[in-house]
Amino acid sequence: MPHLKPFRGIRYRQQAGEPAALMAPPYDVISPAEHLALCQRSPYNVVHLTLGERRSAHERMPPDWYDAAGARLGSWLGEGILAVDDRPAFYLYTETFDYEGRRCRRKLLVGALKLEPYEAGRILPHETTMPGPKADRLRLMHTCPANLSPILTFFPDPGGRVNESMESLLGAQPLVAFADEAGFEHQLHAVVEPKAQEALGQALDPLPLYIADGHHRYETALAYQHRQSPLPGERISALPCDFVLAACMSGADPGMVIRATHRMVAWEGGPSADEVLRTASTWFDIAPVDSRGAEQALGGESGTSACQFVVYGGPATGTVMLTLRDQAAMADSPYPLSSPMASLPAAVFRHGLIGRALGPTSPKIWYTSDASQAMLAVDDGAARLAGLLPAVRPPELMRVVDTGERMPPKSTYFWPKPLTGMVLRSLDRF
Repeated sequence: MPHLKPFRGIRYRQQAGEPAALMAPPYDVISPAEHLALCQRSPYNVVHLTLGERRSAHERMPPDWYDAAGARLGSWLGEGILAVDDRPAFYLYTETFDYEGRRCRRKLLVGALKLEPYEAGRILPHETTMPGPKADRLRLMHTCPANLSPILTFFPDPGGRVNESMESLLGAQPLVAFADEAGFEHQLHAVVEPKAQEALGQALDPLPLYIADGHHRYETALAYQHRQSPLPGERISALPCDFVLAACMSGADPGMVIRATHRMVAWEGGPSADEVLRTASTWFDIAPVDSRGAEQALGGESGTSACQFVVYGGPATGTVMLTLRDQAAMADSPYPLSSPMASLPAAVFRHGLIGRALGPTSPKIWYTSDASQAMLAVDDGAARLAGLLPAVRPPELMRVVDTGERMPPKSTYFWPKPLTGMVLRSLDRF
C-alpha cells in the first residue's frame, strides 16, 4: 500500500457550536432541501466551504465564490472556529448505524495518503470519472487550500488483523462524539502515540488500496499536485500537495456496507418497455416477480451464479427478473467476453439490455439507491423503465479492478458516507 502518514488535523473547536450542527455529507450527494437545512443549521457548517450558496453540486458558481470560500476558511482559522491540532495523528472515525436489522459499526483510519498515479498499481480506482466535478474542485483547492473531504478507500485484510488493531485503539476518550438526526453515532479518536502509529503504518504497508468513493477528489488532488510542483519525482523532500486526505477501512470490517445503485431510463420514441423485454428474451430468461419484494429478490439465494437484475416497466408491463442466458448479449459491448465486466449487472443492464434494445437511441439514465424511488419514476412518467440491480460485493469489485477494468459510473454505493467536517487537512503545511 502507498504511504499513509499521520498529520496535524484541522478541527472545529468548542466555540463553533455543537458538532452535529457543523458537519455535512459529501458535497456531491446533498439535495437542495438538505443544503438549505444545513446552511440554516449553523453559519459555521462545513457546507459553506464545500458547496456555498448553490443548491447542488451540479450548479455552477460565479468565479468570486471560490475566493470567498478561501477567505471564509482563513477567517474561521483566525477566529478559532477551526484550529490545527498540536501533534500529528492518525484519526479513527467510527460510524454506528442500523442496517438490515442489525447494529453496525464501521471504522475508518484517516491519514494523509501519498499520491501516486494509478499506473503504479497500488492505488486502484474502480469507476470512471467525469471532467466537470474535477474542474470545480480544483478551482476550490487553489483558493481554499485544504482537503475538505476525505476520499473513502478500503484494503483487503485477510484474517482481519488490521481491523482488530484498529478496534484495540478505540478505548480512549473520543475527540468528538455525537448522534445525527438519523440516529447514526459518530466518534473521532486520535492516535498520537508514535509506536501505535508505526504499527498501523507497517500493517498497511504491503496492502493495495481500492478507492471506494472519491475518485474525482483523488484525481483532482493529482492535478493540484502537478500544478503546484510539475516535477514531484525530482524533489528530495515531500510537500503537502503530495498527499491527500484519505479514510481507509478494512475489507474485513463487518460494518462495511455496499448498497445497490438502481437505474432509471427514459428515451424519446422508439420501443415500448414491453418491446424492450421481448428483444431481451433472445439473451435473457425472464420471470415475473412480486413488485413489493423486487429488491429483496435480488439479495436472496437464487441458486445461480449468472448475472441477474430486476426490470420494472410500469403497472401494465409489470416487474420481472432477468437472468443472462447467452453471453452474446454483450458481444457489442466495450468489454471482452472474458472480462468480469461482461457479467457485471451494471454493465449487462447498460449494454446487454438497454444498448441492444434501443440501438442508436440515446437514453437518459439517472441513479438512486432507493428501489421504490426508481419504480415511482416509472409510475410518474419521468422514466419508461427502471433497473433494480444487486449490490456489488467487495470480491467482485476487487476482481474487476485487479484485471485493470473500471466499472460504469454509479456502480457502487458505499454507505453510509463519512461526514465532511470531522477533520480537515491543510495543503499549506504538514
